[in-house]
Amino acid sequence: MNQNHYFRILILSFLSLMYSASFAPISDEKSVKLTIGKHKKVRKYYQLDSSLSYSLKNETNENKTFLIIVRKKVPSKVTGAHDIGYSVSINNKSVASNSYKKVSDKNIYSDKYPGHAFSNSGEYLITLKPSSKPYKIEIIPNNPKNKNKLFVRVIDWSPIQNYGAGEKIVPVDIQNSMTVLRNKNSYDYFVLDPKETIQYKVTGPRLVTINSRLKIDKENTIKKGYKLLVSLDGTEIGNFYYKYRKSGKSKIKGSSNYMLSMWDRNRIYVPPGTHFISIKSNQSKDDVLVRAFEYKPK
Repeated sequence: MNQNHYFRILILSFLSLMYSASFAPISDEKSVKLTIGKHKKVRKYYQLDSSLSYSLKNETNENKTFLIIVRKKVPSKVTGAHDIGYSVSINNKSVASNSYKKVSDKNIYSDKYPGHAFSNSGEYLITLKPSSKPYKIEIIPNNPKNKNKLFVRVIDWSPIQNYGAGEKIVPVDIQNSMTVLRNKNSYDYFVLDPKETIQYKVTGPRLVTINSRLKIDKENTIKKGYKLLVSLDGTEIGNFYYKYRKSGKSKIKGSSNYMLSMWDRNRIYVPPGTHFISIKSNQSKDDVLVRAFEYKPK
């Protein structure tokens, strides 16, 4: 093997690690190439009209994860945050309804749309179990006004570096939030609705603390515990059960009709690279309030 051929193999191997495989929709959908960031990466996205359908396979023996990346096309002169909303279904079963507020970036553009920029991405991770049959993934805009303004890219998920550090960690999609008052302090919690999922995008290595508590109507005489199913990149890492214990000091700001359980806690180790933490609850009616932050031992 000559030296040039050897280096060519090394380069191809390196590129295969850098770039994840992307997937095209089932139908012949309109595509656009976006130039992204100061390094001018070029990526292909597909225009989301009424819907986009994908056929994704997992013929391996392990769970496989895919990342859905959505950006919005906006006039370059329009500043501020822009609403991005879309729903995801797997085999005709709804699994998520996501909403984000993302600012546009003039460094994200397409020559096909002069005078326009694209927003930062709203991301969502789906996990598919091994199956001999392909999965049908459908993505639908939540708001008809966003028709043909949203652009989608679906890729194999592989951890990447580059994440802004910070103690407080917020979900990747916009969740309802509530303020919990305790003594003279206040804490912001995000609402985990029944049958919904909260996802956090975190780069390790680091420990992440998850605080949670149950919100119950005061007229509810049955005080049950709750479970949280926690996954990392689609792989279950814990199914945690918490007994109900009434909190005597904590209250929800502006919600006198509800009471809270005492807070519960677990810590999750996030390995090197960027990863997704997904949290679901077993509740059918009551909300679970969740707060995530970086753990820094004293």
